[in-house]
Amino acid sequence: MIRCTIPAVKSLFKSIVLSKAKHYLQYTLRLLIFWFEYGQYHEVYEVITEGNRIVPIEIWLYVLPQLIARTDSSKPVVNKLIRHLLIDVDRQHPQALMYPLIVA
Repeated sequence: MIRCTIPAVKSLFKSIVLSKAKHYLQYTLRLLIFWFEYGQYHEVYEVITEGNRIVPIEIWLYVLPQLIARTDSSKPVVNKLIRHLLIDVDRQHPQALMYPLIVA
């Protein structure tokens, strides 16, 4: 299954970067499915880390509640990726994290 996951994750990152605003949420939610399910595998981890560098940080503002909800995942590597992404979001948009964190 990992063999199929890596190209799918790469394609979703490319789709997010190249898509129009109305499709961001759809592609990002699909990406999160792969991330949360297969992110603990080293190959997928590397692809997600690389993809996070090319995606504008503003894209993640749409899915902050989903990311925060998964911060207690039983998969340590997935937690690490989420933590790093939330820190990056916080550096550029600290106000965006306030409400989702208070509600969580």
